Amino acid sequence: MLIHYVLFKFKPGTAIDEILHCYQRTYLKMEKLLPEVENISFKENCVNRDSNMDVMITIELKSKKGLNDYLNHPLHLQFISATDDSIQNRISFDHE
Repeated sequence: MLIHYVLFKFKPGTAIDEILHCYQRTYLKMEKLLPEVENISFKENCVNRDSNMDVMITIELKSKKGLNDYLNHPLHLQFISATDDSIQNRISFDHE
């Protein structure tokens, strides 16, 4: 199993609730389309500090190959393109 974390810091003025809802809809579609994806969860930050990220997505995958399939999936690439302008910073971390 591989766990992929992605944390986002949004630009000021971004409607985080709307973005999070869009993330949830899109990622739940990917969870159904990609057999390597076992679980996806979303967390919104509850402490407002400049150094904190706003949203964390955790994706559990069956293997490293599953991560590659996910990262290159057309729905994921389309989603990145559609939301990239609202993102100030993005951090990812993977572990087995």
